[in-house]
Amino acid sequence: MLTGESGCGKTMLSRSLVNELDPDITEVALLTSPSPTPTELLREILYQVGETQLDEDHTEIVHRLNGRLYDNFSLGKTTLVIIDEGQLLEDAKLFEEIRLLLNFQLNDAFLITLLLIGQPELAERIRNWMTDSPPAAYCAHSNAAMSVPTSITAWESPAARIRYSRPKPSN
Repeated sequence: MLTGESGCGKTMLSRSLVNELDPDITEVALLTSPSPTPTELLREILYQVGETQLDEDHTEIVHRLNGRLYDNFSLGKTTLVIIDEGQLLEDAKLFEEIRLLLNFQLNDAFLITLLLIGQPELAERIRNWMTDSPPAAYCAHSNAAMSVPTSITAWESPAARIRYSRPKPSN
């Protein structure tokens, strides 16, 4: 995530990054105005990576995107999704869809790299969403059940959660 005040050069920096990337090994989806719905967000990502036949059905779009990401990986390409003006993302469903994008992975590799760019309120929105999201609620419940310190969250290292959740030997 890259945040900064309006006019400080975030968009220029993202354009410079895109220009420096080798198109033979990096496929970039640059979204300059965030979509209002999760389905439209995924459709725009597909469009930006060169898909011309765009389905309407959310599940089909997810399948096509997964296929495209896997094809890129098989070709040795990284898929980078840049969402500029991220402070305009307001719907919690959009943040959840963005989080779900990170589930596109293999056992040993991520199929997508995500860069969110926006004004400082983007960081605050993400913090609030992470606090109120279903994974955060689940983690708080499971932390209590496993006697894990409340400072360990769903967004931290799974190793930290495992370390605290191991059974303690009785004397």
